[in-house]
Amino acid sequence: MDDTIKRVFYRQSKSSRRKHMNGLGVDIVRISRFGNLILESKKYRKILSDPETEIFERLTKPERRMEFLAGRFAAKEAIFKALSKTGENFTFPEISVLGDATGALEVTFARETKLRVLVSISHSEENAVAVAVLN
Repeated sequence: MDDTIKRVFYRQSKSSRRKHMNGLGVDIVRISRFGNLILESKKYRKILSDPETEIFERLTKPERRMEFLAGRFAAKEAIFKALSKTGENFTFPEISVLGDATGALEVTFARETKLRVLVSISHSEENAVAVAVLN
C-alpha cells in the first residue's frame, strides 16, 4: 500500500481516538408480525414506554401503528445488542426512542445511567430495521 493510502486510511486524530464506538446492534423485523399486537388489548405496552404509548395511541391508521411498533421493537432489540457487553439490563418499556424537535431520534432510559446510545430506524413496505451505536 502506498504512503498516501496509508495516511488516508490509518491516520487518526486525537479526537477520533477518544470518540470510538463501544457497542453496535442491528435488528430487522417484518412489519406484518405486529398486526395482532395492535388489535389485542394493550399488548403493545410490553414493548412501548409510556411516552411512546401516548404517541402510538394517537395514531389512527393500522398500517402506521404496525410500522411504529415494529420500528420501536427493532430499535430496542438493536439497543439490547449494543449494550450486551456493558452489564446493563433494561426491559422494553424502560427504553424510550422518541423524536426531538428536529425529528432526530433520542434514546432515554427509565433509570439513571451514563449510557449514551444513538439509534436510527428505517422502514420499507415490509420491514423495519434499526441500528444502535453505544458511544
